[in-house]
Amino acid sequence: MSVKIKAKNANNILQTLSCDNNGVLNTNSIFSFQKQTLTLLNITLSQNQDSASIDCRGYRQLRIWGYNNTNNNLMLEFSDNGTNFFRMSELYNLDVGGIHKFNELIDCPPKYVRISNVNAQMTMNLYFVLQS
Repeated sequence: MSVKIKAKNANNILQTLSCDNNGVLNTNSIFSFQKQTLTLLNITLSQNQDSASIDCRGYRQLRIWGYNNTNNNLMLEFSDNGTNFFRMSELYNLDVGGIHKFNELIDCPPKYVRISNVNAQMTMNLYFVLQS
């Protein structure tokens, strides 16, 4: 026996949620006008070094997640022109069994975002998910 429920998700997008006979939950968007971009930065940043900038123009949400090899936080820098960046907040990591994870959600992101390392050299994998 399968069950179907129609509901709006957090982005006000109507979705059909269904569960098949094996108990597996399936989700299918009925109306999906969203644009999504995934950018992966697999980088090593020296002390006082900045990452490449991420262009957030035209998107309404930015999620940054990933992990690094040290227990140090990173700085988030924002810009309206892609040239002059300002340090606006800190990207905190959480030590989960020796893996240092990041997860940050920014609604209405600025036009450009980059990561700045003010600590010792570190290697990291950061994913930037932009959604309109």
